[in-house]
Formats: sequence, structure tokens, C-alpha cells
Amino acid sequence: MKSDVLFITWNCTDCCRVKVEFPEFGKYAFGNDVGKSGQNLVVIQTYSDIAARYALDEIGDFNSDVFTPALLTHDNKKITDVEEMIIYLKESYD
Repeated sequence: MKSDVLFITWNCTDCCRVKVEFPEFGKYAFGNDVGKSGQNLVVIQTYSDIAARYALDEIGDFNSDVFTPALLTHDNKKITDVEEMIIYLKESYD
């Protein structure tokens, strides 16, 4: 199964921005719909900085200077820029 993995933290302003500017967030985050490349959107939402760091390190293998939001695409591209992330999500899950 191909998956895009979106890492967000509940109290993160940029994470909220991703959810607001990607209007299909709920459809793909909570449903079984797939993106244009047949990938699923897996959302890992944490409630503490410690949990976010653990998820980014263990699941996403991101550098220690990266924090949420972060996106690991199905083809192993790591996106940390919020604008680029929103564009990718909109184009992949239209």
C-alpha cells in the first residue's frame, strides 16, 4: 500500500493552516478514498512535542531540526515547507 504520511500536532498553527487550506482533509484523513496515484493519506496527530518528535524520528526519519507539520510522500519525498505541503496535498487529492 502506498501512503502519504502527514505529521501534525494538535496545537500547531501551521498544522491548522494545512487542514484549513486543504479542504478535502477530512475526506482523505478519515475515509478510505485514495489520491491520484492510488495512495492513502495517513495522518499522525500528536498531542505533545515529545510525541511529535518520536513520530518524526521513528516513522518519518526526519532530521532533528524538522518539526510539524511535515509530510512524507508515498515516493519518500520529505516536505516541510507549509506552502509546498498544501500544494502537494491539493494536487494529489483533488
